[in-house]
Amino acid sequence: MDYVDHMVRRTDWFRDLTEEEYREALKHMNAHVACFQAGQTIKKAGDRFSAAGLLLEGKARYERKDWTGGITPLGSIRKGGSFNEIYAAKWHAIEHLDIIAEEDCEVLFLYIHTVLYPRQDNTNWRQKVLKNLYLNAIEENQKMLTKILCTGSHTARGRIAAFLQEEATRNHSNTFRLSMSRKGMAEFLNLDRSALSRELMKMKQEGLLDYHRNQFTLHPLS
Repeated sequence: MDYVDHMVRRTDWFRDLTEEEYREALKHMNAHVACFQAGQTIKKAGDRFSAAGLLLEGKARYERKDWTGGITPLGSIRKGGSFNEIYAAKWHAIEHLDIIAEEDCEVLFLYIHTVLYPRQDNTNWRQKVLKNLYLNAIEENQKMLTKILCTGSHTARGRIAAFLQEEATRNHSNTFRLSMSRKGMAEFLNLDRSALSRELMKMKQEGLLDYHRNQFTLHPLS
């Protein structure tokens, strides 16, 4: 339990809570831990899912399966990451994506509706958790918007250019260091990793950019 507490206390959800408030929040949010083996479905599209999750161990991914059996990867969830906050805010909301364990996972589930619709409204922890959830939702929406902007192009170059432009804007510089690996970048852009590497090399040869590992410099056309 000490290890779980250490992980959970580091998340944004419980920022600025005292130890007493933290304990009270976990109790009222019906916190419980569940384990999943690699390849197992943590959450299935179409289910009515009432809990949000914090990934304490392992790695998971979002994916969408269509009626033909085709699967589209839509991002990863790494250790310390969260999922399902928006859907969990509404009691028994229907989820649209699958969440699959890529590695053996340990997940802490929390029921957010107990924060939004409390039996008592005089708790200090509730206001703090609501603020943290709101700020976290804004951040997640910004990430989703960035992904939409970066994957809107039908070409690999268009997606790469949009992604690197977003990173340059975020870093206020045309020279910046990416926090994700090539594999992570390919997954984010819904590109094959080899296709990503080939296009990056072509762009480098054409003088559009330069890079060494995760350090990039963009050369805008004059």
